[in-house]
Amino acid sequence: MSDDAKITCAYEAGTPPSLAIVRAIAALENTDPTALPAECGVQLSDHIDPEALDRLTTDASDVVVTIELGLHDESHYTVQIRDSERLIVTKAG
Repeated sequence: MSDDAKITCAYEAGTPPSLAIVRAIAALENTDPTALPAECGVQLSDHIDPEALDRLTTDASDVVVTIELGLHDESHYTVQIRDSERLIVTKAG
């Protein structure tokens, strides 16, 4: 994989944004979402409270939330949640 990658994805109503983030990062890393913590050192709850994130962004059509995640291997993700069912994940590093 190149050093920089980006994915834009929509997720279904009823899917928590926190779960959509994990799935998007797993897609960028070409791994199963359940293997992400072990393989890539990504544990979303180490960076943000997933339940609070879900409450903040669910059904909020005019809210844009940006999360910065730094990983143990010096990879860096920027996650932007737009609308109530779309997110953009960019990996640098």
